[in-house]
Amino acid sequence: MRAALYRKYRPALFSDVSGQDHVTRTLMNAIEMGRVSHAYLFCGVRGVGKTSVARIFSKAVNCLNLKKGEPCDECEICLDFMAGKALDLIEIDAASNRGIDEIRDLREKIKFAPNKAKYKVFIIDEVHMLTKEAFNALLKTLEEPPAHAIFILATTEAHKIPETIISRCQRFDFQRIGLKTIADHLENIASKENFEFDKKALEIIAAESGGSFRDAISLLDQVSSFNKGKISMEEVRLIVGHIDLEIITGFVWFLVQGKTKDALGVIEKLVEDGRDVLQFIKSTTVFLRSAMLYKFTKNQSELFSKESLEKVANALSEKEIIDMVQDIANVEKQARLTLIPQLPLEIAVVKFALLEGTEIQQKESKKVETGTGKESKINTGDKWDEFLLEVKAENHSVHALLRAAQPELSGKELKLHFQYQFHKERVEDNKNKLILDKAASKVYGQPLKVKCVLLSGGAKKPKEKPEVNLENQVVEMFGGEIIS
Repeated sequence: MRAALYRKYRPALFSDVSGQDHVTRTLMNAIEMGRVSHAYLFCGVRGVGKTSVARIFSKAVNCLNLKKGEPCDECEICLDFMAGKALDLIEIDAASNRGIDEIRDLREKIKFAPNKAKYKVFIIDEVHMLTKEAFNALLKTLEEPPAHAIFILATTEAHKIPETIISRCQRFDFQRIGLKTIADHLENIASKENFEFDKKALEIIAAESGGSFRDAISLLDQVSSFNKGKISMEEVRLIVGHIDLEIITGFVWFLVQGKTKDALGVIEKLVEDGRDVLQFIKSTTVFLRSAMLYKFTKNQSELFSKESLEKVANALSEKEIIDMVQDIANVEKQARLTLIPQLPLEIAVVKFALLEGTEIQQKESKKVETGTGKESKINTGDKWDEFLLEVKAENHSVHALLRAAQPELSGKELKLHFQYQFHKERVEDNKNKLILDKAASKVYGQPLKVKCVLLSGGAKKPKEKPEVNLENQVVEMFGGEIIS
């Protein structure tokens, strides 16, 4: 039987481990200097090398011909460890051996001296799964360990481990592996296996791995088996369910522009094509997060082009982009719990339209046509944006209406010019007017009254067209219920 690629290319030496230099260098120096601790805690997401490093370490501390902290892989001890025959290496899966009886059994084994090696090494994987009683029993052993025993605890959820256990271990936090590091590693494996590959396809596999070497290599193995060693963009899309970046960036830009129909059309097309909506939501969240980080730090993600990030970052205010990231991230959680995965995303798209208005929001200033056809000079000082934020904190709907208004500060009056009578009447509602008057007086530092004006040639509200609730329409159309 052929060995899986992730097993075939598992690191055998510290120098084979990629992306964890801060861990491997420290351990190598400790071994070389004879300063080995009795207990270690390896923390990090799955597939980043915790168990591999633990096995290399257990081999190195017992190696008969150590070479600058590295095991020789030639002595009797190393060969036994590599072949899985070493009686002095005991691995325990805490997920299936989590009770106090298993830990008591382990404590009995600790009493006996090593069979061949210098140290008896105990690797406890997913240690956070142990019960409270098991942790208490383990704590007693860690407090008074025999000189020949070394414990290596590995976990993906360090926060679940009692502080009393953590305080008795040397802790090492394994980092997520960078996109380029994983892609380079995949290229190295693909070359050794004589695969026919597209570098862009390998980058997509790396991106889908979530910073995990093991997941990336497993995906590579799966994709290569699909078409007899050929790895292309098409194979990756079919196996991984990858969504093209152009679709993701286009969808987000529709949201930014307020093109609700087009954004809903993207979702509908994905469903018709049988694409994974959850994967699309996840990818959209990643893109929006990258755009948010670019806006605040100017740091570019490896996954997206500078132009696509800059376009979205410049089109949204700081608060708007934060709100959008939070909303889409919440959609991902909701989509996992509903029978119609696309429904929460469709509702979110419509909500964006409700909050931001139905008009396309552009950064460029627009000319306001007056009765004489000349451009109107609008004077609101430099506090209009501050006024909008103050209103948004009180009422999102009113803020959305103001985005379609042209302001003018005149004496003790703040005039709001509207294109549509419907918008004007909504803002003139007594409750909304109180919010505006209060916000204007606070921001401009003097008592101000807000006055709403209909622009010359502005459209009047149709008499027979009633106001509709878009949220209810969406629910009626697609089924389900409004979650929040």
